[in-house]
Amino acid sequence: MLIENNTEALAKQTFGYVDYVLCGTFEIDEELEKAKDNFYNYDYIFITDLCPSNEKLLSIEKSGIKEKFKIFDYHKGTADNIDRDYDFLTLKLKNDKGKCCGTSLFYEYLINNNYLKPSKTLDKMVELTRLYDTWEWKEVNNLEACDLTYLLNACGIEEYISRVLKKANESVFSFNGDDYKKINDWKREFNLKIKSIVDKMICLEISKWNAGIVKTDYEYRNDIAEYNKDNKYDINFLVLIYPDKSSVSYRSINENCDVNEIAQMYGGYGHRAAASSPITEEEKIEILEYFNKIKV
Repeated sequence: MLIENNTEALAKQTFGYVDYVLCGTFEIDEELEKAKDNFYNYDYIFITDLCPSNEKLLSIEKSGIKEKFKIFDYHKGTADNIDRDYDFLTLKLKNDKGKCCGTSLFYEYLINNNYLKPSKTLDKMVELTRLYDTWEWKEVNNLEACDLTYLLNACGIEEYISRVLKKANESVFSFNGDDYKKINDWKREFNLKIKSIVDKMICLEISKWNAGIVKTDYEYRNDIAEYNKDNKYDINFLVLIYPDKSSVSYRSINENCDVNEIAQMYGGYGHRAAASSPITEEEKIEILEYFNKIKV
């Protein structure tokens, strides 16, 4: 049972067959509750890039099958909110390469426990994932990190995993002509989509900061932030509302604005530049109805 993107590919490369679930930060407890009757059917239950609540962690510890669980997270908000250590929880924010991500922590675990042999191909795939997830690709201008994520968006999860697994068995991790066609076709549509989303942005003041509120699909969250930065909109941070999720994301546009503090105001947490908080169905419906009235 996997929760994150490139960890599915690593798990299939290692174990062959896996079931996986993709969910948001504040959906993890609910997903675990729905799946609890099936836990005994699995040899391992991996959770990456997310961490259950303190209550759910305690429940796992007392479950009698805690040895099946391995949880990998790297968010500062998790470190600030978890009551104590658990032997099935790996919480690491940085290592010698820089900021960690769920995929890099999972890869490290698989290698250290002799489940998977490291390779230059897998090393590169994991590093590209880490660079994009932590946004460090901007610092080193590694466009391949973006291309890997764009390929996921262009293909969808199943086709993406299939393509990545083929690359994992090659001597060099690289993109082929068909990959770039998929990526470029997706980017053309993507740029039009981002503009149409931002054109409907609502601006208002939240806790002394100028906020831009947008309705969007989850996959666009980081790119909308970059679009706002590149086009120099007069906002300090973004609030991203997702029609199909029970959480709200925040992205800093001005480096002086700590969105982790904003998220904490609404019962959430995260990093200084990226955070999230839960939202009730009633609150979400009210906000989305407002967006539906906007004409551009």
